[in-house]
Amino acid sequence: MKKIINYLPSIFVIVGFLLVSFGVYTINKASGYIVSGLLLFVLSYMFSSKGD
Repeated sequence: MKKIINYLPSIFVIVGFLLVSFGVYTINKASGYIVSGLLLFVLSYMFSSKGD
């Protein structure tokens, strides 16, 4: 259970990004793809190693 609690913020970020992407996709298909790509870029930047 403690391992899940460590990953909980990351899970919330991913679910939030998915919900935002789906919401924009339902409004406009092309904008949904653009927002999904931008959020994937942000997600990869957040989880990449910063050289520490």
